[in-house]
Amino acid sequence: MPSIISKAFRTNLFLITRTIRLS
Repeated sequence: MPSIISKAFRTNLFLITRTIRLS
């Protein structure tokens, strides 16, 4: 369970970082 949460959290951070850099 924690693995899924951790993976989702990292994916979310990746998307946020990508959006910020894209701006």
